[in-house]
Formats: sequence, C-alpha cells, structure tokens
Amino acid sequence: MRLKQLSSLLENVRPFQRPKIVYEQYSTSAHIAANILHKIFTDFDEDLGSLSVADLGSGAGIFTVGAAALGAGYVLAVDLDSEAILDTKQNLDIIDEQFDDLSSSVELIQADVRNEQMFAAFEKKFDVVVMNPPFGTKREQGIDMIFLQRALQLSTEAVYSLHKSATRKYIVNKFEKVGINATVLSQIRFDLPQTYKCHKQATRDIDVDFIKFTFD
Repeated sequence: MRLKQLSSLLENVRPFQRPKIVYEQYSTSAHIAANILHKIFTDFDEDLGSLSVADLGSGAGIFTVGAAALGAGYVLAVDLDSEAILDTKQNLDIIDEQFDDLSSSVELIQADVRNEQMFAAFEKKFDVVVMNPPFGTKREQGIDMIFLQRALQLSTEAVYSLHKSATRKYIVNKFEKVGINATVLSQIRFDLPQTYKCHKQATRDIDVDFIKFTFD
C-alpha cells in the first residue's frame, strides 16, 4: 500500500470519543501515523503477513488499524482505558467495510503496562512494538520509560516510539548504557488540538522524536 493510500485510509479513523486527561489521551493524526507506519513496514523485507505487532497505549487505534491494513499477520492493541478499547473496536468496524475481515488479525486487551505479571506470558512474542506513550506530563512522571521497558521486553526486532524532543538526550543515553541502540529517525511537529478545558490555545505544536530502539 502506498503512503498516500494509507494516509487516506487512516483519515477514516475517529479520534477518542471521550478523551481523558489523566491518561494523556491525544489522538495521533492520520498523516503522522501513516508516515510512521509506512517507514516501519518498509524496513522489513520479509512477508508482512508473518509480522506480529504490539501497539501499547493503543488509544483510539490508529496504529493498530494501520498495521492491520498494511498486512501484519497479528496485531495486539493494549490500553488501560476500556472506552479507548471500544473506540478501537468501532474504528476497526469502520475500516472493515473497505477490507475483508481486517479485524480478524487484531486482538484487543485492556491492561496496564505497569503490570509485569500480566505481560509475562507475552515476553518476546512480537517482531515489532509501535507506540505513542504518555509523556508523563499529566500522568505519573516516568511513565514513558515504563512503556519503553515493557516494549523492549515484548519485542524481538525493534521498538518504534514517539517521545518529546526535549527528552532526547536523556532517553538515548539511558538506553545506550544498557546496550539498546536508540536512533532518532525524524523529528515531528506534533499538533495537539484543544482537547481539554485547561487548554487555552486552539492548537499547540510540540517537537516530538520518532525513535527506533534495537538490540546490540
């Protein structure tokens, strides 16, 4: 699937119906999600149908939907919020109208990434983890690091993740010290629309790094 086609498809994905600031729920735009997923999947030469993908903090499911549409053999969407899981299910139903049973390759689970026991059964079960974790601004500080640690536990090949550019030096140094390669693939102007009452501006752009983590 071409990048333009993927972006057009993801325009049909609805954002959070009831976003919650405590979970730092912000919808990723179709343009950003399409570029990220297209980059990830063109990195792999083998049959995409053999790839397994985990989307941690899946939110309304734009990465989940896009990965399934690109032909991933199995996609696991994980989110703590039951309403976000429902949003993903509804988005899969919408996209299913353009595909033959797209959702058959997707599993949705409600779970907290901090629950190590919950994820023990999944250890090293996924080729790729893709995610846009909370940055730890409104939620607990360091939650982005917990997401990364869980993702590295689950992945055999690579983790692709979004993080505030202001934290780049800290993140790269932290993981390179333990033998994890952290490569900044691009810097993105992430548009945050006015979502919550505390937001005073109609939109706000923040600099976000798209980072690939791999093992030595």
